[in-house]
Amino acid sequence: MKNTIKIKYAAFLLILALTTILFLSCSPDDANKDAPDDNSRANAEGGENAMEGETATEEEIKDSLPGDLDFGGQTLNLFTFAAGNSDFYAESETGDLINDAKYKSIMSVEERLNMKVNFIRDEDDWNSAAPFTKIRANINAGDQPYDIIDTWGDKLATLSVDGLFMNMHDVMHLDLSGPWWNKSVAKELTIGGKLYLAAGDANKSVYDMMACIFVNKKFMQDQALPNLYEVVFEGKWTLDYMNDLIKNLYFDLNGNGIADDGDQYGIVHNNQGNSTDLVLTPSADAHFFKMVDGYPSLEPEHEKLIELVEKTYDRFYQNPGTLLMFPVESIENFVHNKFVNGETLLVDVSLGYAGGLRDMESDYGILPFPKLNERQDQYSSAVYIYAGLMAIPANCEKTELAGAFMEASAFDAYKNILPIYFDIVMNVKYARDEETSQMIDIIKNSANFRFEQIYHYAIPTLECPMYTILVQNKSRDFASWYEKYESKIAGEVDKFIDKIKEIK
Repeated sequence: MKNTIKIKYAAFLLILALTTILFLSCSPDDANKDAPDDNSRANAEGGENAMEGETATEEEIKDSLPGDLDFGGQTLNLFTFAAGNSDFYAESETGDLINDAKYKSIMSVEERLNMKVNFIRDEDDWNSAAPFTKIRANINAGDQPYDIIDTWGDKLATLSVDGLFMNMHDVMHLDLSGPWWNKSVAKELTIGGKLYLAAGDANKSVYDMMACIFVNKKFMQDQALPNLYEVVFEGKWTLDYMNDLIKNLYFDLNGNGIADDGDQYGIVHNNQGNSTDLVLTPSADAHFFKMVDGYPSLEPEHEKLIELVEKTYDRFYQNPGTLLMFPVESIENFVHNKFVNGETLLVDVSLGYAGGLRDMESDYGILPFPKLNERQDQYSSAVYIYAGLMAIPANCEKTELAGAFMEASAFDAYKNILPIYFDIVMNVKYARDEETSQMIDIIKNSANFRFEQIYHYAIPTLECPMYTILVQNKSRDFASWYEKYESKIAGEVDKFIDKIKEIK
């Protein structure tokens, strides 16, 4: 099933709906005080995407920008998400911690660089191709309405294949080695030595869109279930463990003898469009590609992918503890009535959903997605493609200013926004105990992007293979699907590489 704009919009509406109804109070957690040893925690929290330099003091950490940068009051035009969802834009201080931190951050960067930011926000950028058609037309025509573009990463990736953006590795003042830049973007999206997209700590949407699992802790305690935090720390939180855990949690609450939305479940999955793919393969650390000589080479990890499909099929269709949700209109009602009221143990959502659980009376926890098996070294957290990435138009004449702004804003966010987001908002205001904070650290430190997901428009056959196999075909046979489409995928990859090589 091809992931159309309609599907993406529906998925984004789902995210917005959940975000408005899920939020968390500050009552402490009185249960599950026992904690595993520090070594098990350290092993669980590791990962190549972990924030670098976290042990250094704030005074020791500096960006590489010259201290005397002065852009003489120049204006930088920044295209960004619509109001209320922008990574950067905040109209004024409102008392909201994150909004006010963003507002102060932009003012600080403007003062530091002696420049001004002009925000260009398109209210249609969630549900329409119009802004991206406009961006393409403007750049091709030589117009320069934008100096930086910050919006959906997969749509920007599509434009980058046509040579519309600058190579980030060539942008003056931009140092992507700093801990305020997401390392998986540079690793996964540098093609032929060129990188057209970037994500820094100013891209708060990246953290909001990190996939995770919420657990109703009262449900867990009432059912005398194991402490799932300890399971995570011990490295035993796997697909098999989760599947076994939920299979005995179904209960016919409404007494109609039919498994439906009115019953109790162990987990509820959202299966809208490519959501299945956005989570499953990254969480299982299963790859379709390896980078060879700087370019993607189609070398799928068949053993992992076969195991992933089979275990997911069993959970979807042979496990009574699973409820699959399809209609977008039912999701909001489900989350409120099922999770908040304790009628499901687990829901798979994203980290930003914590922002809506303010009125939930019982405690909840946050878990990473399970590993494929215990042989998988570390937990791996997917980032939904609705997160914002940044690009600089190829015809931008303010590249020095653009690079300095990106570096300064990412660094300022690293110092002043992310600590509020994680240490105050997530770890204190939202999270109710120290172990939940450590779960958030595991998710944050393993957040990663995937080449095939960000560039799925260029390689459409790999856009949603898991959805096609598991949901559309209701099959557990990955090998047959891949054999059928291998040559088509290979052809799409070859065309992609040829187009990238043609970019000057």
